[in-house]
Order: sequence, then structure tokens, then C-alpha cells
Amino acid sequence: MFNINLRLKRIVNVFQVLNQQFQLLETMTPIEFLEFRMYLTSGSGFQSLQFRMIEIKLGLTDAFRNFYKTKYFVHTMFKGEQSTQLKQVINQDSLLIRLEKWLEHIYDTTSFNFLEVFTSSVERFIEHERKEKTSKADDMNTETVEGQIEALKRKFSTMTDSIEYEKLLNTNERRISHKAMLSALMISLYHQEPCFQQAYQMLHLLMDIDSQMIDWRQKHILLVQRQIGRKPGTAGTDGIFYLQKTMT
Repeated sequence: MFNINLRLKRIVNVFQVLNQQFQLLETMTPIEFLEFRMYLTSGSGFQSLQFRMIEIKLGLTDAFRNFYKTKYFVHTMFKGEQSTQLKQVINQDSLLIRLEKWLEHIYDTTSFNFLEVFTSSVERFIEHERKEKTSKADDMNTETVEGQIEALKRKFSTMTDSIEYEKLLNTNERRISHKAMLSALMISLYHQEPCFQQAYQMLHLLMDIDSQMIDWRQKHILLVQRQIGRKPGTAGTDGIFYLQKTMT
């Protein structure tokens, strides 16, 4: 775990350095940028095999791509050895899949029933909220209070009820299994326990990587909007419109 966290921290630092480079590009005027842009013609992010491999290894699948599915990159964008490399990555378990399996293993080897403990705590919390809101409510808004309590129950049911959670998986609103999610939640809530400290740090660093990726995409969009406006992208994409779609 120590070595994993050491390397994840390094990855976070790499992304931070990448994001800092936008500050240099932002010092250019649009005219200066257009003179510089000609040197990027054959090296856009869209054409980068490495960037596609990083996306896929982290866990991006076709279910979450708006367009340009992996078949496009395998059969059209990349040829020969590059296409073979990308196919190999697609056929391997992503980091997200391996993380899911690891979390499920942690949950199975824990000595207490976390779901039972968490559900009991949620029920006490909801009952406390009902009493607090009811004591401050008058006859006119009792119905509103009950509506708020029901909404709170529904919110927590997506965490405690495996059937409700499965619905979120089916609509792509969740990415990992119910058991893996409970394991991550358990690690988060008990992160001060010695046995979970390294695990919590690992999950936190993975979220940092995700945030850095999002930050990179956002800075890229702002740079494109500022420097080239609505012109087509370097590789012939829809430019700003394509980049905005990748944010979702």
C-alpha cells in the first residue's frame, strides 16, 4: 500500500505540472497562438495514443463516450502497431475494475457487518431529523416536513438497498458494485483506524487524479475558447463543442 500510494502521489504531481503549463499558453494573444498552433497539427490530444490508453486504463468505456467509440480509434485513427497496443489495453482490466475487486475483497474480509451498522445509524439519524423538524414546524407545514424526511430516506436507500443501487448501475449513475461502494464508504468513515489509513489515502489519491483530469479538460476548453473560438479542432473535430461533450 505504501508503494502504491507513493506512485499515485507521483501521478498526481505529474498532472499538476501538466495543468500548470496552461498558464504559459494563456500568456499568448490569439494571433500569437495561431502562429504557434501550426506546430501542433500532428500532435493533438485527440490523436494521442498515450492519452487514449490512459483514459481506458483508468476506466473510461464506450458506455460513457458521447461519440468516437473505441472502435473508431482502433480501426480508423490508429493503424498497425498502435492499433494493436490499443486493443491490448481495451482487453485488459482497467484500474477501476481492479479497484472494484479489491474493495469487494476488503468488505468480505472485514470482521463486522458494516451495512447493518450503517443502516442502523442512518435510521437513527433520520428519526432525529424528523423530531428536530417536527418540533420547529407548525400545523401548516407538517406535510412539508414529511416530504423532506421521505426524500432523505430515498437518498439513503440508494446506498443501503442493493436493489435501489442496482438501478443506478443500470443507468450508469454508478460505476462500481454495491459491495465495493460499501467498502469505500466503510474505509472513508473509519479512515482514522490504523488498518484503513493507507487504504483511505489510496482512495483519496485516486479522487485527486480524477479531479486533475477534469481540471485538465476544463482548462483545455477555456484555452480553446479564448484562443481559437469556434474554429475546428486540430485533428478535425468540432473543436470547442467536442471538448464540452467530453466533460460529461
